[in-house]
Amino acid sequence: FAQGELQTNVIGGKDFFHSELYKEDSATVVPVNYAVSPHELTLRLHQVIQSRLEGRVNTYALLLNLLIQESCNVKICNFGI
Repeated sequence: FAQGELQTNVIGGKDFFHSELYKEDSATVVPVNYAVSPHELTLRLHQVIQSRLEGRVNTYALLLNLLIQESCNVKICNFGI
């Protein structure tokens, strides 16, 4: 699911904040985020999801191999093979 922070300081469709470095000059505004197209956002989301799924698949493959090894060891011990 999506994670991030909700910014309430959106002005005219762009995100801005007053930097702590420029407290003396309150007119100085520094951009926080940049616009991302829906297509680019979709690609990034796909990459994140794919990476997480690959991690899960690798974990499950490792666990499966360990269970198979354990099962083989139990059979060898029980049957003296």
